[in-house]
Amino acid sequence: VASLLDAEVFAWWRAKVGGYRWLRVLVSNACSTAVDSALFVTLAFLGTLPVWPLIVGQYVVKMAVTAGSLPLIYALHGVGPDEPRRRTAVGALVLGRPPTRRGILGIALGLAVWTTLAEAAPAPEGTLPRVAPATAPEGPSAVDRVRPAVVGIRARVPADRPSAATLGTERWGSGVLLDADGLAVTVGYIVLEATRLEGHDFESGLALIRLDAARAPYPAVRLGQAPVVAPGDPVAIVGAVEGDRTLGLAARVLAVRPFVAYWEYMLERAFRVTPLHPAFGGAALVDQDGALVGLVSLRLPDGHVAIPIDLLAPVREAVVRDGRPARPPRPWLGLRALDEDGAVSVAGVTPGGPAAQAGLRPGDVIVRVAGTRVADVSHFYRRLWAGPVGQDVELSLLRSGVPTTVIVRPRDRYAVFQFRSP
Repeated sequence: VASLLDAEVFAWWRAKVGGYRWLRVLVSNACSTAVDSALFVTLAFLGTLPVWPLIVGQYVVKMAVTAGSLPLIYALHGVGPDEPRRRTAVGALVLGRPPTRRGILGIALGLAVWTTLAEAAPAPEGTLPRVAPATAPEGPSAVDRVRPAVVGIRARVPADRPSAATLGTERWGSGVLLDADGLAVTVGYIVLEATRLEGHDFESGLALIRLDAARAPYPAVRLGQAPVVAPGDPVAIVGAVEGDRTLGLAARVLAVRPFVAYWEYMLERAFRVTPLHPAFGGAALVDQDGALVGLVSLRLPDGHVAIPIDLLAPVREAVVRDGRPARPPRPWLGLRALDEDGAVSVAGVTPGGPAAQAGLRPGDVIVRVAGTRVADVSHFYRRLWAGPVGQDVELSLLRSGVPTTVIVRPRDRYAVFQFRSP
């Protein structure tokens, strides 16, 4: 489109105005660049092509289409060469004057180059693989089956609780009913330290709440097989958008891979799904049969992160009974960590947390944990979590480029945040 517009403006100016070649070139290029830029940004945002093949491809196509279409458009405006020429075997197949033939062949060449690049260009390392567009699961039953079990959640958290400073005192999201008695699962950050919280698993990021027993029995969801979910699988996202009103969207799994967050949270296996859902926090991720395979947790530029529901089974009984899993807790420092050139940078610290008490500051670069060099955030977490809560850990830092050492004593996160309502 940009190339044809460029050629059209160029030819029109030559036919109607003439002269001032530099101005003619400037106007035609300005018009085509506007369309060209919009096309590039749109395709890059949608992920239709990786960036570098797209950059190269758009200019190859533009040159081919412009070169081929100029003779055609010149002929339409009565400018340019139009003397008769002997047709070649290929040209004889296209009726019209030679400029017309060259225009058609040029446009065809440009489209062929673009199609070849779109099909053959591999995705750069680190990008999500391209998958077919999402289609609705078989029939409407997949969403309809889970819809009655999806509930809206409005959580109220006392202003003096530690999580209120970062997550707020009022939070909204969705939950999914697990049994007829009103036990529901949601993502932990929505209900952390809320007034009606059954229990919390910080490792998985899942939490349990209990609905009013007087309204039982409740419709319960059927649990699916999260371990068999694979990239490309069709799924659906069902979340509460306003109160108990739910919205279901056909979706597709983009990737199944680890997820490493900056707030001392990591999943060895997480789902990346698209498209984006307006009510993603705690929304149900269901397979084609309407069975629950995950809970949507976070929104990223290229889709959602969903927590596999099979992470709940090993801890469900203990969380219902005690409000927390029975396994030993992970050491917690209260910092926000980011990858930085083969090390880990401190982006922030929780006031009053172990990291803040030990003197860590934003901008510090963690190089070693207990003498072991750490290459990235995931390596840092694994090294930190290898030890017990309450045991001093030596961190080797670079502070403004100067080596320094800090001793920090990790705490039990369950002792800091209220994981169950009183």
